[in-house]
Amino acid sequence: MDFRQSSNPPSPPLGKGGNAANPSLLKRDLGGLLIGRRAAILLLFMFLLGCGKESTISDQEPPPVPQFVPRSADTALVELGIDAVPDGDYISVSWSASDAPDVGGYRLYRRAEDSSEAVPRDLVADLDLGILGLASAYSYTDNSQILFTDSSGGFFYWITAYDESGNESGYSEEAYFCLMPKPDLQAPVVLGDTLKLSWNYTGQPFDVDYYVVRLFKLESSLYAPFWLLKYNLYNLDPVDYIGPLEPGTYRYQVDVIGASPPDRPSGSEAAYSFQYP
Repeated sequence: MDFRQSSNPPSPPLGKGGNAANPSLLKRDLGGLLIGRRAAILLLFMFLLGCGKESTISDQEPPPVPQFVPRSADTALVELGIDAVPDGDYISVSWSASDAPDVGGYRLYRRAEDSSEAVPRDLVADLDLGILGLASAYSYTDNSQILFTDSSGGFFYWITAYDESGNESGYSEEAYFCLMPKPDLQAPVVLGDTLKLSWNYTGQPFDVDYYVVRLFKLESSLYAPFWLLKYNLYNLDPVDYIGPLEPGTYRYQVDVIGASPPDRPSGSEAAYSFQYP
């Protein structure tokens, strides 16, 4: 019988529950558990991030179509809607704000009256609310040089809205205006409490339906209208405003109203500022 010591190592002592208490195995199992928890947290984060992207990408609904502010009557004291402006041969347009909560801005388009409908609309302005702010994003003055030339007619305008995801609405109903030559205003003549206002017109007189004269007073950096006269005589005689006037800064404005159909308004404006007395 061979009583030499066996080469097999003795069995390790049993741990709790009868398992071998091997420190390296326990460390490996604990590390795997920690890695598993980190991986689960990372996967959850990526899932939530992916859901956010999916909701953004899936936003394909454009905002409602905006609409231009309706044009006021030519004899209204306060002018609204598409019109000429006294500062130059420009056309001013304004529109109502979109009620979409995620509206990002507006785009203004234009096409010449004598252009074919097959001609693409020209993008006049891209008005980003994030850059302009709410106070300046609902009106625009088009000062393009092509608006008034010897051969130019009128122009059509459209407005669209777009949201923060880049979805753009359809085109609004069109707005139209045609510029005419401006009147040449003379300095007012003060005779006591009476202002004498006069002007010349170098355009074709038969293209004019009538004139509208307005008086404004400068109040808190804005000119507020307070008097209006419709003048429809062929001979351009001076018109009188009988005061009294308070001391201050004033402006009188003359609008040329074209003899065109109501759906094709035309005209021009000029203004003259002065101190009284």
